[in-house]
Amino acid sequence: REEIENSGARDLVDVLRLIPGFEPLADIGGAISLGSRGINATEGKVLLLVDDQEFNEMFFGIVYFGNQYSLDQIDRIEVIRGPGSAKYGGHAGLAVIKIKTKGPELNGLQTSFLHGQQDGLNSRNYLNITFGNRYDDLGLSISSSIKAGDGTSNRDYVDLYGDSYSLQDRSDYDQIDFNLGLEYKAFDLRFIIDRYNYYNK
Repeated sequence: REEIENSGARDLVDVLRLIPGFEPLADIGGAISLGSRGINATEGKVLLLVDDQEFNEMFFGIVYFGNQYSLDQIDRIEVIRGPGSAKYGGHAGLAVIKIKTKGPELNGLQTSFLHGQQDGLNSRNYLNITFGNRYDDLGLSISSSIKAGDGTSNRDYVDLYGDSYSLQDRSDYDQIDFNLGLEYKAFDLRFIIDRYNYYNK
């Protein structure tokens, strides 16, 4: 947690860029995915676990990283570079990223708001609420966030043939998520709702 705060990062993508071999990639609609060691890892090649729950979507195994995961709610990020499929399954062909959110050890309530503006683009609006506490043998953690923005770029996209078009006002996104954790002695329950919408216009 201390390393994340000291890095100055504001998004999971910012943290991953600090790790050698990882680089975010944008498709022609501006959606942000991940590259690993020069290989496009968009479709089911990198496994993302949040509190041990798989976050790859079920159809193609895609994980979109841009403006989706709030660092204010994250306690720890673990990265396994290289194939991890033998232990974690087929989506772990290039890497495994494990996120542990803040738990009962938070011992209180934390709220935060983040607004990001770049060259006239309203890129980030995050509202985060996190609560954690321990009551004898019972540990409780609740986190929720609301996010919205205008997309990722207002520049021109240029393909290999030199054809181009503007990404200005071509996309936006919104998200609502909820994460409930209950711990009682050896019993651990996790309930997560994550509704992330990315719109290409």
